[in-house]
Amino acid sequence: MSSRDVLAACLHLLFPTPCHICRRPPDSQRVSALCGRCWDRLERMPAEGCARCGWPFPAAGGTLGTEVPLCQRCRETRDHFRIARAALRYREDGIARAAILLVKHGRPLSLLHHLAQLLRR
Repeated sequence: MSSRDVLAACLHLLFPTPCHICRRPPDSQRVSALCGRCWDRLERMPAEGCARCGWPFPAAGGTLGTEVPLCQRCRETRDHFRIARAALRYREDGIARAAILLVKHGRPLSLLHHLAQLLRR
């Protein structure tokens, strides 16, 4: 760890920054730049869903009796990929979008590590 990292950690302990999403003061459940509340509100994608794009089916029993369950969009289009998966639901007004934009614009790079852990799982 460099002296710059140590200095940054000390400054963060003395002057903690608020959550980058909701701007609330940091809490004990904080994950990187997000407070525990915002981290918990990230919409994780379920494991079950379309065999090609991974989009979740509306009902839990929607895939019963099908060998390769595909959503309507994947049944109707010819995509140039076999499989795609996402860790989070990306909505225009969602927390996942806000977190991804934070990382994209280079603000809290430690958040990238935590989002990558979600994707790995």
